[in-house]
Order: sequence, then structure tokens, then C-alpha cells
Amino acid sequence: MDFKIALVHDALINKGGAERVFQVFCEIFPNAPIYTSVYFPNRTLPYFKQRKIHTTPLQKIVKNENQFKNLFPLSNYYMQKMNISGFDIIVSSSTFCGKYINKKKAKHFCYMHQPFRLLWEPESYSANLSNIKKSMIQPFLPYLRNWDLHSVNNIDLIITNCITTKKKIKNYYNKDSIVIHPPVFNNIIEKKTNSSDYFLIVSRLEQYKNIDIAIVAFNKLKQPLKIVGDGSLSKSLKKLAKKNIQFYHNVNDNQLFELYRNCIALIFPQEEDFGLVSLEANSFGKPVICYGYGGVETTMVKYDGHNLKKATALFYNEQSTESLINAIKKFESLSFDPHVLRKNAERFSVVNFKKKIIDIIKNH
Repeated sequence: MDFKIALVHDALINKGGAERVFQVFCEIFPNAPIYTSVYFPNRTLPYFKQRKIHTTPLQKIVKNENQFKNLFPLSNYYMQKMNISGFDIIVSSSTFCGKYINKKKAKHFCYMHQPFRLLWEPESYSANLSNIKKSMIQPFLPYLRNWDLHSVNNIDLIITNCITTKKKIKNYYNKDSIVIHPPVFNNIIEKKTNSSDYFLIVSRLEQYKNIDIAIVAFNKLKQPLKIVGDGSLSKSLKKLAKKNIQFYHNVNDNQLFELYRNCIALIFPQEEDFGLVSLEANSFGKPVICYGYGGVETTMVKYDGHNLKKATALFYNEQSTESLINAIKKFESLSFDPHVLRKNAERFSVVNFKKKIIDIIKNH
């Protein structure tokens, strides 16, 4: 492309799915400068160390993720005031502040992973906030929502990850969007499948992820469970877990690959708009035991009692410990086909994602 392009992401401070998707954008545009609110080189994906990254004044203030969350209005403000000019195209990757970037004369394409949960779905964060914080935020919600609404007018085209998020964008912002499913980060689909004796969770440790339900279930089952991830509930979840449950923080890709490769199955107890990790598990030939609503309804092939040769996941219908335990016990009598699981993941390849993004930017 003969355009001057800038890339924007909310914050590079962890190794979530949004950061993996943003890395793919960076691979599409290898010479584009990156703008973000805060960058912690040793807490996010190592890829970003090779790129030129511009940050906001928050970089000198914020020392950890919790501080960053507490100062979220400042990240919106500083992103809006960031000196970014002379570009033809801006591509932002955002759940909250990235979309606030001042595009000036550029055309702004935003890959919106979801509307900002704290503003539009505050119940998702309710258990993570003290009563004092709740009482402090509540009076400002109308103003913050209005500010968020105004920021969306700065976007020329919204791209999002699935139909569920598309509907939320229409509901909250009254804006249309184009769906391009995010890619499976393991772009070389595994051809071999190892097995061990443990189940696996790969997730942010936040309230809406419902990891506590899985921990209580495995406490009762006394089966090995490995949990990869970090978040505001890390300490409380560790206290809840018994000795059969292990936690892994800040793992690199090779370590994560090994954990996927050797697990029995992925446990997915949350409702996500898309849910990339379920496809990551499939790419290693591993089935998924999941709460059966949200993105998995699009990405997974549900086992219905008769389609084991085509199925990629076993669904359960209640977000409860009992329902998950029953699903795990039912899973023990089933045998999923690793070849079918890998083929499902191949539908969401990095190559296909890159092609679709380039086509949209060229044609809009």
C-alpha cells in the first residue's frame, strides 16, 4: 500500500487475545509506527520489542495493570490528545481508549473487540470493584458514556470480531460494523496430538470469566487442572484452589503451546463474544468443554449426541459447578477426532484474516 499508516492499541500491558490480534495487524503493516497509552515490554508479547512504540504521559505514572485500570479516564484523555499527524490511514485495535485517537485528516479503521465493558456492561466488573469505587464511578457513568459515544464518531469504519459484538456496537453506539473473525494465533496448525492427565484453562482472571466455577468443580473432582493467566482475581482464586490445581503466569508462546499440546481438553466456563482460546485448543487437536452461549455457538461444532465425528466441543447450559461437573463426567465417555478439531481451527487462519483486512482497507 502506498499510504502512510499508523497503528493504535489501547495498552500493551498483558498477553490477551486482543494483543495477539494486534500483533497480526503489526505484521500486515511492518513499517507502521505504533501508538499506545502504556507499554510494559516484559508483560506483553515479546514481538513488540522489535517495533517503534509511542506512549502517553501515563507511561511515567503507571507501574502495574491495577493502577492503569484505576486511571482509565486519563488513558482516554491522553489518547485523544496524542500527537499523531501526517498519516493517511489509522488502524486502531480497541476495547476502550484506542478508538479515542484524534485521526485529524486520516481515515480511521477501528477493529473493535468489544464496547468498553465498564461503561456499557458495568455488572461485568461489579465484583472487581470495592463499594467505594462503585460509588465514585456511578455518578460519572452518563458523562463517560457520552464521551465514549462521541469518540465513535471519530471512526470511518468499524470492524469487529463476531455477530454478538456487532449487535452490541449497534445497540450502544448506533453504528454499523463489518465482522471479520480474529485469527487463531497458532498459524501452523499442529499435526500431532499428545495427551497427559490434566485439563487446561487459558484466561484472564476476572469476574466475568467465571474461573471460580471451574476451580470449585475441580476441587470436587480432584482432577488436575492447569490455569494460564493473570488478573485482578489472581490471589483470591489461588486461595480457593486445592493442590490439584496449578497456576501459570506470564508464560511464553512455547510454554503455552506445550500446555495446549499435552492437555486432555480446554475448559471454557465464560460467555465470550468470540472466544479465541477455544479455537486455539482445536488447533492443537484438543476438544473444548464450554458454557454453550456466545461466540462458541459460531466457532464450535456442538456435540449433540449423534455427531461425534464432526463435533469440536461439548456444551453445558448452566454457569454452575454442578453443570460443569456433569459435562466433564460425560466427556470422559467421548472420543473427539483431532483431525476434525484442527480442520475447524483452520477456518480462522492468520492468512485469511490478513487478506480480509487488506481488502477492506484497500476498498474503503
